[in-house]
Amino acid sequence: MVIIVSTLLKHFMVWRCDQRFLDNLDRITIGLAKGSAYAMITYLVIKLVAVAHDQEWQYLITGWGAYYLLELGIGVVLPMLLFAWGVHHQRPAILRFGAAVAVAGIIWNRLNTVLVTYNWQTYQEIPTWQETWIVFTVLAFYFIVYRFVLYRLPVVFSWKQA
Repeated sequence: MVIIVSTLLKHFMVWRCDQRFLDNLDRITIGLAKGSAYAMITYLVIKLVAVAHDQEWQYLITGWGAYYLLELGIGVVLPMLLFAWGVHHQRPAILRFGAAVAVAGIIWNRLNTVLVTYNWQTYQEIPTWQETWIVFTVLAFYFIVYRFVLYRLPVVFSWKQA
């Protein structure tokens, strides 16, 4: 997520960034992507160990198992490979694309967990308009506070004394 936010910041608020931030952004992106690749391989191993520990291999040949493998493949393995390749070849653009795929995979996983797999035998969970409104309100508040921090506090620029 930090890679995505810094990329958006570089493109849409470049006027607020000082040269030190812009010069170091690619190096920081490579370092964050290296850590992200390690995190993705760790997450993948944990998911595979969970399947092995519970002896649930037979579920992987069902339709939902294929959907689970698709989610792991697109949301975990693909960004992990993009991170590894991009770090090895020092390509920040590939790393930023891998970060976008990883964030999309996280959103996909969270939606699957909440809307598909949570109590799926009891009832089908469809959020009401009030729940949706609360989520959008919290997200809007998050963006407003974050924008305030970027505009007013010396996060991406050096504070100059008068």
